[in-house]
Amino acid sequence: MVTKFLYVWILLSWIGLLLISFRSDYSKIKDEFMFVLYKGTWIHKITIFVTAPLILPISIYYSIRNIKNKNK
Repeated sequence: MVTKFLYVWILLSWIGLLLISFRSDYSKIKDEFMFVLYKGTWIHKITIFVTAPLILPISIYYSIRNIKNKNK
């Protein structure tokens, strides 16, 4: 049961990551991630790599809404 949940969560994380590239604010998100990756401290890096998999599946709805509003 737990492994099925993890598989679904990982799949949703990948979908969330894919949808981010279609958002209108993609360049801002990418710039912030690159800043943390190259100039952030180890605490920032650990924080982003721990929270990103937790937040990405939840952000799918907001990404779809952003993409839908961008095309109007």
